[in-house]
Amino acid sequence: MAVFVTCNDKTLHQISRKIDLIVSFIEHYRWIIEAYVSDFYTHDHWTKLPPCVKEYIDTTDPPNWAWMLESGEENRLCSNSNTPAPLILLALKTYTRYLSLRQTAVDLDSTETSNNILESLKPVGSKISSTSLSPSSKAADESSHHVNVTAFQPPNYKNGQCMDMQHIFRKHVKPKKQHEIQKLGQVINLISEATGCKSVIDVGAGLGHLSRFVTFRYGLKVTTIEADGGHAPKASDYDRQLRKDVTRKCNKILKTEPANFEADGSQGTLDEEATSSKADITAKELASETTLTSNFPEDEQLPNHVVCRINCDIASSQLLDIVTQNRLQCATDSLGTNFILTGLHACGDLSPSLLKIFLECQSAVGLASVACCYMKMEQLTNDQCDSSKTVLDSYPMSDVLKNLSNHDLNYESREMACHFADAYCQRLKDNPIHLMIHSYRAALQFLVTSVQPTFQSGQVRLVIKKGAQGSFTDYASETLKKLNIDISEIPKDVIELSEEMTKRWKRVVAFYTIRLSLAPVVETLILLDRVLFLKEKGINSVMVPIFDSKISPRNFVILAVKS
Repeated sequence: MAVFVTCNDKTLHQISRKIDLIVSFIEHYRWIIEAYVSDFYTHDHWTKLPPCVKEYIDTTDPPNWAWMLESGEENRLCSNSNTPAPLILLALKTYTRYLSLRQTAVDLDSTETSNNILESLKPVGSKISSTSLSPSSKAADESSHHVNVTAFQPPNYKNGQCMDMQHIFRKHVKPKKQHEIQKLGQVINLISEATGCKSVIDVGAGLGHLSRFVTFRYGLKVTTIEADGGHAPKASDYDRQLRKDVTRKCNKILKTEPANFEADGSQGTLDEEATSSKADITAKELASETTLTSNFPEDEQLPNHVVCRINCDIASSQLLDIVTQNRLQCATDSLGTNFILTGLHACGDLSPSLLKIFLECQSAVGLASVACCYMKMEQLTNDQCDSSKTVLDSYPMSDVLKNLSNHDLNYESREMACHFADAYCQRLKDNPIHLMIHSYRAALQFLVTSVQPTFQSGQVRLVIKKGAQGSFTDYASETLKKLNIDISEIPKDVIELSEEMTKRWKRVVAFYTIRLSLAPVVETLILLDRVLFLKEKGINSVMVPIFDSKISPRNFVILAVKS
């Protein structure tokens, strides 16, 4: 079973209470959340762990620690070894799970799931429409901010390609992105159907893969905004390529006459398979291609690509000016010049900026925001927090969190919230020799500070391709070149002591695992702060896990609509 989180009048108090609990939890474990693993030996992190935890680590191996990182339906509270996990770790895992968002993705193909999402978004007196099921089908517990829905089936990957997406949309798109744009596209279309709005502004669009998908698959009119000027020309080329491919595909499948759809004025041509019979096409394929035909965009309906940087303090009027000045006014529909605002893994401050624009801009009737790179957010310090401020701050955003002491999250803790826990969980199970790299880096830190006492973690990225495949001395010799240090200048006894430290590499791996197990709590705090911010401004929202977390760990989309 999967769940998504609602933030409305009924759940406001519970979310505020959970934020309070999370802040207290983070403060208690701040020393490990904010720790640099590379400081393991320098700061002697090992001595800070409880004796029972140290004994457990020294008598087990990395595969036995994977349970601390398991999430979703496979979540376990046990170890595969004969040594039982200490109660303090079991309790920590249980409470961490209670405080964290559940990452099991929902089944977006389920009509019941779609209705539950839309019903949760509705304000009183809303005109937002649902699909065929009645509101009584909602699986919500009125005393909880969670709504239970059906979990989705894992995506079907074959030869590194997401087979759930039509082949025609996979060109130029990496496998991870294929899964992401398919699922986010479904959600955007759901919001479009609910609001009657057919226009989308995609911020931080990159090469426009999402914009092409929703244009050709769902017939929506998309304007993209991207700061990198080099992306727009290539995105336009990809748009025209896809239109040619769709022309050929539709002609082949539906056996239509070649149409004059080409951007250069030439007619589309049938390939050698164009004579295949419709009897050889499955009903599902035929329905998909019929959808492509009905949504086929003319020149003026292809995605419009605007080059512009969206700053965290941009006003909604500025965004609309950007659209207007580029002759990209959103297409008029039943709601006028309204649009749905979206961003797929909009980095750092960009995701909070989308929330601000959505609130301030009357034309923005829908929001679908997926965030990433929390460590790149700007943050107020405690003495700067002032609920009377009108300037949007990336973190904290809500008044509830601003008014709590000790809510701050440093760079390292926010970076940890972006780590790929599922992937590391599998690495623990596989127990590769490369896990030693944590110990190599920590020993190197000890070695460097012995000759440069002022050197700090993160000051220079000390990473080499060779990793932990060779001896520590070889690793150190190569890496120290980045600091202009010749290893021959370092005392031999310091090198030998550092080499001896690497033999205790399992302790460093275990420390990293325990620390990483706390990452979901930090991410939960950041995301709950955002939906609470929306609610404080009068907007209901939901947070829905739509991606497979094993493929795309930042898998929550914040959805909101205006009545």
